[in-house]
Amino acid sequence: MNNEYSIQRVLNHIKRDLYLLKGTLLTGMLVAIGTLFLLLLLNMIWDKELSTGEFSGIFGFIYFILGIVLTFSIFKEIHNRNTNQLYLTLPISPLERLTAIWLTTMVFYTVAFSILGFVIGEFAIVFGSLFLGADYTPLVPFSQNYWGIVKAYFFIQPLFMLGAISFKKNRVGKTILCLILVAIVFAIFNMMLYGVLNYDYAVFNNEPLGTEAMEKAKNEFSLGGKWLLMMILGPITLLVTYLKLVEKEVS
Repeated sequence: MNNEYSIQRVLNHIKRDLYLLKGTLLTGMLVAIGTLFLLLLLNMIWDKELSTGEFSGIFGFIYFILGIVLTFSIFKEIHNRNTNQLYLTLPISPLERLTAIWLTTMVFYTVAFSILGFVIGEFAIVFGSLFLGADYTPLVPFSQNYWGIVKAYFFIQPLFMLGAISFKKNRVGKTILCLILVAIVFAIFNMMLYGVLNYDYAVFNNEPLGTEAMEKAKNEFSLGGKWLLMMILGPITLLVTYLKLVEKEVS
């Protein structure tokens, strides 16, 4: 195999994954579309409207779940004794393979589901206005809420990629547990750091100023803490996933 990085091999791997997963993708998309449509209608039954925030919340919930399912499905071959040797001997480097998986589970999936989601959202609004008496207010595409959801997925999804390749059994549960533990550790770290840097305000005392400072530390990550967390959940986790792919191919 040519040692130079090849975009063509990346594209071929994407086509291969999409072909092998076409049944799972089709079923998942149909279930997601149906669930999204029903949840949007149920929301309009109560308040006779569908705000941007309400749509974003429902959209984001299904977007994350389907993305996680896709991520774990795409790594299924690597844990199957009957297919893992063939999968790992494909003429593609670990970096090219990781690029193909990243593009499939993040970029292409996000674009496809966003288009479908907004189409279903508009259709639900029209249906709700005709049959449920809901207000007809067109959705605002690419709102601030939407970009916040996509950004969160782009930084959290690599952790599920790492879990999908690292764990052989109970992969989803173990990965979610790790994500919860990471969030707890960083919450505690930020609270302690906030307290140390603001010791003059008696953060850990029961005085009013200290109590107010503690509440702020609980409710808000510092800017530095947010960037550190995003670096670990994003680029660093992708690097560890790459190293796991290399380890799988060598072993």
